[in-house]
Amino acid sequence: MKIGELARRAEVKPSTIRYYESRGLMPAAERRGNGYRYYSEDALVRLRMIQYAQHLGLPLEGIATLMSEGAVNPERKAAMKERLQHRVAEIDAMQQLLANQRQHLQQLLGTLDHHWAQGRCVPENELARLADCTADLQNGVVDKALQPEDSSAMVRETSLTEPGQPFQQQGRKG
Repeated sequence: MKIGELARRAEVKPSTIRYYESRGLMPAAERRGNGYRYYSEDALVRLRMIQYAQHLGLPLEGIATLMSEGAVNPERKAAMKERLQHRVAEIDAMQQLLANQRQHLQQLLGTLDHHWAQGRCVPENELARLADCTADLQNGVVDKALQPEDSSAMVRETSLTEPGQPFQQQGRKG
């Protein structure tokens, strides 16, 4: 089949196929007397394998390594398995980070609801505490309590208005 048909069947652009060839992900196509590239059904299978590996989040250089000639020898198999295990670990770390971010956002929403239901702004010291927890989150520490503090003393507050609105600095009794 010609490059256009292969591209259509794989749902990619012909330039993608040429790019993969230049990167060594696809073997060079057979060229006939007219200069056109011709591909076998194996090329379609290989393209789908590349797409699957990309869907799993593997970078092109990693895919090239996984699909290179000699990938069936024991050393290459071990390297392939190690690379895939590394990707699983990356995904686990991303999931943990997202779960922590979700938890912090829910706690922030609870803090906002708590103060706004009482007609108050969120005290600046509480926002600072939330920011400290965010810094801890970025460093992998997630055990700080984020429950709203009840501050009845005079504090300088930051008013959170509608989403997308800037912070307003005010001096008010909390």
